[in-house]
Amino acid sequence: MSNNRITPFVKRMRTKGGTIYTFNSALEDIGLNINERNNIVKISNFALLNIPVVNATNDVSTNNFNVHSSINGAFSENWESPSIKDGRVLIAESFQNYALNLEANILNQDTYNPGISKTISERVFWKWLKETGAIRWYLDASSNWVEEEDGEDGYQRVVKYVGQVSAGNIRTDNFGTYNETYILVPTSHGQTRVFFEQIEDDNYKHGMIIPDIENGTERILGREDFFKPHPDALSIIAQYDYIDSSTDIDDAGGTSIDLKFNGENGWWWSQYDNILNKIGSQKNLYIIDSSSSYLDSSINVTLEYDGKFSFKRSNVDCMSLIWDESVLKEKYDLDPEMDNSEMYNEIAIEKQQSDRFNFNAVLIYYSVYNETEDDSPIETNLLGVLFLDAPQGNTGDIGFDGITIPSLEKIASGPIGFGTSYSLRLNIKTDSLLDDTHAIIIDQSTSDQLYAEDWNEVFYNLQRSVNILNQQHHTISKIYEKYLVIQDNQTQILSDIQELKEQINSLNDRMNDLE
Repeated sequence: MSNNRITPFVKRMRTKGGTIYTFNSALEDIGLNINERNNIVKISNFALLNIPVVNATNDVSTNNFNVHSSINGAFSENWESPSIKDGRVLIAESFQNYALNLEANILNQDTYNPGISKTISERVFWKWLKETGAIRWYLDASSNWVEEEDGEDGYQRVVKYVGQVSAGNIRTDNFGTYNETYILVPTSHGQTRVFFEQIEDDNYKHGMIIPDIENGTERILGREDFFKPHPDALSIIAQYDYIDSSTDIDDAGGTSIDLKFNGENGWWWSQYDNILNKIGSQKNLYIIDSSSSYLDSSINVTLEYDGKFSFKRSNVDCMSLIWDESVLKEKYDLDPEMDNSEMYNEIAIEKQQSDRFNFNAVLIYYSVYNETEDDSPIETNLLGVLFLDAPQGNTGDIGFDGITIPSLEKIASGPIGFGTSYSLRLNIKTDSLLDDTHAIIIDQSTSDQLYAEDWNEVFYNLQRSVNILNQQHHTISKIYEKYLVIQDNQTQILSDIQELKEQINSLNDRMNDLE
């Protein structure tokens, strides 16, 4: 195992406004494509998510985003801990200590191949959500991987809508270069049905055990000898799937808790003999489910911290959203010659699942294109996740109302009246993302509602116009002041003329009388 990558620190979620977290594998891939492969990178797609409440209950039918304790490492640190954590800290710690630490450990494998076009970022993200109990999948009648149905025993779908980025702009100021990405969700659009696929390669596949060394470290990768406080006072204790081979675990207060797998002692990895035989005496590991886990009836299993809470976990792994337009047109039964923007309109209007939904997070994707062949992307990868607002609540609310992530409601227009539309702008500081500070990410204009030959030129000309107006503002103000003076003078002159007319008329009347 090499040792040239570390798990990055993140900040707690912002109190006001959105918070975006990006993946290292995506940033590395963008840098390689722009700087070494001379490919074109465009922020191209997005998905609207409604991430459930952060909670821990015994209702296994509902899906909760239990970053607090559904992962073994998180349970050991957080359950019955005397310290109260704000939701902004809890989600940031989970993303850093589980998702980013898992990604960093995979990137650090001797076998990791950066030449593979599909990054591990999206598969890591969906694993993070499923280990917290937030998302579950199943195979529909057409053998498509989809989420469980809304309302099915209380389950609420996480992915509500998928689309293409509307437009973008490159902005440079004294603070750096920013990629302004514009996301439009039109009034007429409703909740879309989405399809997933399982993607395996040498970097991320079923049956993987990470890291591939004896006894993974307790702290996140690269921070073993870091004895200063975290820059934003977050924990740096890694959150692993597998701590050791025991079927009980100590909570933060030192109490031993039995682990239950479908009602018997064990945990979700207890079903994989082929994986357990590889582990041996190792501890502190991440485990990717065996490929056979979804072929039987046990797509989902029930896990229980005895006497504490229960939840349902999906055994499905290696998941990614399908973005290939030709595949999507086939799955939605659309004309293969249909324009891509028309396709997304058709999906969101004619084939919508519901005329309303809520969303509280956005997944941002980028596509890589060959410089000479800009028709279809080489690959579409996940850049990061944007949480629209700060969560409300703290760990004292878990087990009761939980920690909620505020959401926006989207209503499609129809016979009952007008709906709602949203236009989101993301400012991503691109010169801090890439190895080359002079490189930029080019956005693609794809929406049929916003059309221009070159959006960058449009925004550039608009900015020039604003600058010219600002420069002429003082002159215009002076002209306006002079105009008011002239207007007053003219009014006075007209009044004087009227008075003279009256005097002349009076003189005429007198002269007529004398005659």
